[in-house]
Amino acid sequence: MRIPAYCLHKPTGQAYVALSENGKRRTIYLGVWGTPQSRRRYAEVIASLDGPASGGTIPKGSASTPPTPLPPSSTPPTGLSLADAYALWIAHARTYYPVRAGTTSQVENIERSWEPLLTLFPEARIETLTKKNYTAVREEMIRRGWARKTIQRRWNLILLGLRWLAGEESIPDAAVLTATLPRLRPHRSAAPELPPIRPVPLVVVRATQEKLNPVLRSMVELQLLTGMRPGEVRELRKSDLVWADGLAGEGVPVAVQISHHKTAYRGRPRLVPLSPTAGRLVADRLAIGDSDCDWVFTLFRALKKKGTPYKRRIYGLSIHKACDRAGVPRWHPNQIRHWAATEVRKHRNLDAARALLGHSETATTEIYAEMDAEAAKRAAEALEKALNPPPPPTPEAPPTTPPTPPPS
Repeated sequence: MRIPAYCLHKPTGQAYVALSENGKRRTIYLGVWGTPQSRRRYAEVIASLDGPASGGTIPKGSASTPPTPLPPSSTPPTGLSLADAYALWIAHARTYYPVRAGTTSQVENIERSWEPLLTLFPEARIETLTKKNYTAVREEMIRRGWARKTIQRRWNLILLGLRWLAGEESIPDAAVLTATLPRLRPHRSAAPELPPIRPVPLVVVRATQEKLNPVLRSMVELQLLTGMRPGEVRELRKSDLVWADGLAGEGVPVAVQISHHKTAYRGRPRLVPLSPTAGRLVADRLAIGDSDCDWVFTLFRALKKKGTPYKRRIYGLSIHKACDRAGVPRWHPNQIRHWAATEVRKHRNLDAARALLGHSETATTEIYAEMDAEAAKRAAEALEKALNPPPPPTPEAPPTTPPTPPPS
């Protein structure tokens, strides 16, 4: 007899075993994949098989028949372990949050957020956790050196998962209230404070660019010219480029229509105008890049990973190494965005900076749509002038007066 395998149903994260009965395939769901409970249930099903080599017949009274729906007044099932609850939540998150190439996805942030909780209480059940337990988890985050704002962001991801589980009636609503802790106040805990992000001086960026490879040098330059987010530059696709008169590949691109950006889930488009210098920079990269790849910027001299975009960590680490070689203070790619906002506000106004960087309230998106496009274009022109200031005018020679003739 061939023993049916212990399988994973990827869309739901459930374990299952496939059996045959009278030549028909039947599926028994065992619970959350990888948990001891599902393993025990799998062993029970295998032990109760009595069929021949066809895979065995399904045991009587098994879980293959759909369960009877609970009436609305029924209480949610109790006794769900923390590990099982997390498995349900992370399986949902993997389908709900899109994963973009080269970007730290929300799923990875969720995994990092829940890791201290699962480490301290691996066998606990959610109903048994108290506020003291959750406080101990937050103290563990502080012990690891996480900054106060980082802890607050990651704690919100824990609460987000618990709210989803409560909405699915997997855990009681009281579990969410138990995990809700007072916010850490600045300088009132042992959690360190993150320093504010300052614009990086242009002279430091220029010194760093001299130590970067051509691809990274162009990526930094495009950030300087457009104020784009580092992830938007890293994931720039040829299909995102907007060309004059709609003729792709003719001349230079005039804008970037970013399909995947930070606030894309709100339904707001992100159009970044390209100045003539920025358009020529992108066109030059396309001329020497891989024609079969949709990415504009790919790993420099990559043999095994040809056509792969830069990941966030590699981009930042490469800049740090270049800073060390250039003998300048280290800076992060996002500081270029702060520099761009400062320069546009200095040379134009605050509204132009808001339009260029894509910052606005969703309630006013339609009102300012056309105004934003024109303001963003003027802001891009201001950035180009800041990077390439006109030479100072040459002083004119003072007019010479004709000599006075001597008196006769």
